[in-house]
Amino acid sequence: MSSQQPVLYPNVSLYVGDLAPEVSEGILYEIFITVGDLQLIKICRDDVTKRSLGYAYVNYVNPNDAERALLSLNHTIIRGRPCRIMWQQRNPARRRQGKGNIYISNLHASINNKDLYDAFSQFGTISSCKVVLDDKSQDSKGYGYVNFEKEEDAVKAIELVNGKDIRGKIIYTTLFVPRNERLKAIENSWTNVFFRNLPSSFAKDDAVNLFSNYGEVTSTIVKQKQFADEIKVFGFANFKYHKDAVVACNDLNDKVLYGNTFFLC
Repeated sequence: MSSQQPVLYPNVSLYVGDLAPEVSEGILYEIFITVGDLQLIKICRDDVTKRSLGYAYVNYVNPNDAERALLSLNHTIIRGRPCRIMWQQRNPARRRQGKGNIYISNLHASINNKDLYDAFSQFGTISSCKVVLDDKSQDSKGYGYVNFEKEEDAVKAIELVNGKDIRGKIIYTTLFVPRNERLKAIENSWTNVFFRNLPSSFAKDDAVNLFSNYGEVTSTIVKQKQFADEIKVFGFANFKYHKDAVVACNDLNDKVLYGNTFFLC
């Protein structure tokens, strides 16, 4: 293995994930050298503690060897854990978009990465496949991800697999939505508001009358809780439309009502 800066050829660099903390470069070398000559093996580590982050990069000299390693060594058990191998993705934009990535839920506890790969590979070329495990027990959490190289293959897989029975459980599949997009969707669609700091006389009818001034209210809840010698009143109001909830919050928050400063969030 050369200590010089490696020359990167097309399709020679593999990502190897789901590694146990004790896996070292030497252990990976013994496994991956069986396929062909290597340029580089690098386990990614925390800058401060130097502990493994659970993934590594393996660079081959020959692209054909890299492809053979991807096909033959994927899901190999290394120190008690099946590794997950995929081509190194150097395009951050593509990673963030999550194109071709599907989310699978309600998986049987016995299904592992290889099982998931075998079940979905019939629909197209898979670049990554993973069943999510509990960090401590390493037991399946019942859901996972399959990333196809082509988005149309992901759509086809969803259409044909969603609702199917696999090992006695009905599984559900959908296109994966990146976290920032999920948060944005929630931000632009919430209808429920929480209110507090009202006098003990404030009742459900008062909440309905108050919030109905801003739009159609589908439900309200008013609760009381004793704190020392004081009764605290709080509750929730759910609007039919997001825009009405926004107007109510903007108008009522930090406003004096019923002798108290009214708080909404």
